[in-house]
Formats: sequence, structure tokens, C-alpha cells
Amino acid sequence: MPPSANGGTINGYTVSYGGGTTSCPSNACTISGLKNGKDYTFTVVAHNQYGDSKPSNAVTADRKSTRLNSSHGYISYAV
Repeated sequence: MPPSANGGTINGYTVSYGGGTTSCPSNACTISGLKNGKDYTFTVVAHNQYGDSKPSNAVTADRKSTRLNSSHGYISYAV
């Protein structure tokens, strides 16, 4: 089920995490520059013509589910 958009089409997201923010055009997002073995907590804000949503509940990545994809320079989290 798609997230609530308060009557408008979601046109992007901002993911905030310990260390910065990343703008994402869809609900799939790659965040580069994360470090293996470091804890990260993520929140997401959706954007549409009516403004920004409230931040999502924070999600903390489980380092046991983390793998470094060195060929692409990013870390994937199973959250």
C-alpha cells in the first residue's frame, strides 16, 4: 500500500541519517558514503505539492544485517 500523500502525488523523499541527508526521487534510495560497522538511524520525509510530511519513525539499521558492497561503494541494510 503506498504511503499517505494527503491527496497529492508524492514527488520525492528526503532521508536523514547520522551524517547527512539524501534526496530521493522515489521510495527506493541509495545512500553512499556509509561506513561498515557504524550504527545509523534513518528517518524519511515525503514531499508533494502540499508540503512536507512529518518525519517517519526512526529506524536503526542492524549491523548484523549489513553488508559492504565494495564494487559499488555503498552499504546495504536489511531493515
